[in-house]
Amino acid sequence: MRAAIVLIYLLFLLSNGLLSAQTTETLPQASPAEKFSLVAFGTGQTTGHIATLTVKNNTANEVTVREQSFLLPALQTYQSYVGRIPAGIRIEAGASVEIAITGFCIDVHRPPVPLGRALLPVKEWLPVVNGKTIPEETTAILPGTVLPAFNAAYIGFLKNLPGFNAQQPDRKASLQITYPGTTTPIGGTVDKSVDMARIAPMLVAMVERIEAATPAIQESYPTPFQGDALKEREAIIQQSVWIFMAHLTGSAYTRDDFEAKVLQEYQERTGTLASSLPPAQQAKFTTGMDNFWAAFLATGAAAQVWK
Repeated sequence: MRAAIVLIYLLFLLSNGLLSAQTTETLPQASPAEKFSLVAFGTGQTTGHIATLTVKNNTANEVTVREQSFLLPALQTYQSYVGRIPAGIRIEAGASVEIAITGFCIDVHRPPVPLGRALLPVKEWLPVVNGKTIPEETTAILPGTVLPAFNAAYIGFLKNLPGFNAQQPDRKASLQITYPGTTTPIGGTVDKSVDMARIAPMLVAMVERIEAATPAIQESYPTPFQGDALKEREAIIQQSVWIFMAHLTGSAYTRDDFEAKVLQEYQERTGTLASSLPPAQQAKFTTGMDNFWAAFLATGAAAQVWK
């Protein structure tokens, strides 16, 4: 029983980020033409509730918020995210509300935006059509032009982008990432100079396909999080996203990197080296890592974001 508790504690670290002190910001003043004043703050989380968006309705009418997907570019040294504004929230005329933004980090090698830290101005976020039917009488609150959803016309587009580095397929590689929903290999990597607005539709499609594939994986692949379906879902999605992004950016993220990350966080939080645990507990931990990694690989294949 103690071994199981240690394993669950270790794996619990996968879905929780360190939180920093709260800071204070105020809503920006809206110009007469702006329907909404918006400001967002980090939560210290990598996965799930990644940000809190405060929205003031400057119109004379109540509005119902439309669901919107978006890419949130990195702020300084912090993570970038693919996120979603939930549908159905009502904001009375002149009122302000706080909206919990859900999403997933797309850079495993950066820390989350700290709790209370103001994010990039919302006008710099990149909204993307998510392919869902738009309910009547709903209002999109993100400013700027909404980018089109990823579709077949995008296949092969990366090779023409500045910042894309074409590579010959490695037939010995454990997987090849593909354009979402296809079997066409991406065939290279992108560097930091790439225009995020050009690849935002592809990244949003990648995350949404992984999200859609995850429930079936949860039914077929046992993991140490089976007793908590939401935590298991978020861990599978986040890790699958990181695997795709590591291949896309040419940065390593392997089964061993995954295990090392969990072990490092365990040591930092407990002051105990995992290697000092009894052999039976170490073996149970390794089995848990193997089960998780198998679920991650199956998720990306089912989502058709790698093969």
